Amino acid sequence: MLPIGDCLPGGRPFGGLIDKLTLAAPLVACDVMQLVLHRLMGKSCHGGHDKRDPAVRPSGPDGTPGEASSHGTDAIHIERPAPFGCVERRSSPIEAANSWFQKRSAGMNQPLNPARPSRVAARTMRRAATAIAVAIPVATSPATGGAADTPAATSPYAGQENRPIKSLSAEDLAELRRGGGWGLARAAELNGMPGPVHLLKLKDRIPLTADQATAVSAIFRDMRATAIAKAESLISREEALETAFRTGNVTERSLQELLSEIGEARMALRYVHLAAHLKTLPLLTHGQIARYNVLRGYAGDPCANPPEGHDASMWRKHSGCN
Repeated sequence: MLPIGDCLPGGRPFGGLIDKLTLAAPLVACDVMQLVLHRLMGKSCHGGHDKRDPAVRPSGPDGTPGEASSHGTDAIHIERPAPFGCVERRSSPIEAANSWFQKRSAGMNQPLNPARPSRVAARTMRRAATAIAVAIPVATSPATGGAADTPAATSPYAGQENRPIKSLSAEDLAELRRGGGWGLARAAELNGMPGPVHLLKLKDRIPLTADQATAVSAIFRDMRATAIAKAESLISREEALETAFRTGNVTERSLQELLSEIGEARMALRYVHLAAHLKTLPLLTHGQIARYNVLRGYAGDPCANPPEGHDASMWRKHSGCN
């Protein structure tokens, strides 16, 4: 019990306790097996006899029988197991086992199979084996808080606690400050309304005419300038929310006000990007829009499979396939 008591006064009552139990497990197992051996052999470490058992002196060297027991039969002292933890040995385990089997056989006046221990010994061995099988894995299991302590579950937010603004990553801030779309125009982009940024990147493959390219470029410049200003407004309001929670200076009413301001700034920024998609749509033909969707991976190639009911050559011509 010393390993257990040693860790209780310390600062880690359970982590240290399991560490100690892990080290003490072999000693506990040894004591349990020793108890099993004493149960099996019936050998007392102190050489005493159980006063509850009938006892007579064994036959002398000349074969003279000893006193009769109260049951009228010859008997010998049947020694009980030693107290738990006793380690004294007066004979080797093999000698003690042979002696026990001989005494039991003589006392009961019937043959005893040495290969089969008594029911009491077998039951004791089973209980000890079960105790060892349960105690050692529990003592060494990491789940009980041993030396191999690990977090039960890692948060997907781990590492984000060091962000200046917890709700915005470094990539988010860079995208917003350069006037990028930040995914705010997906409602238009994925419903067949191209935006100015990608139209200009794909102008030679769509293709755009010179006039179309000029008009789309003008839409892009206006969109970018306005988006940068609106993005800075959103960032400043997210920063105000971050400061309020970091300092603890926040109430339910102030929280509502901060979130309302963030919502308005985000709405204004999203409007800028979606409106730019609306402005580019009238500048394009149906074939150019279809080609754009193919190049962006949103649809199959219309040049390879003209829709049913359309003249294939005319469809390819109007789709910009030639």
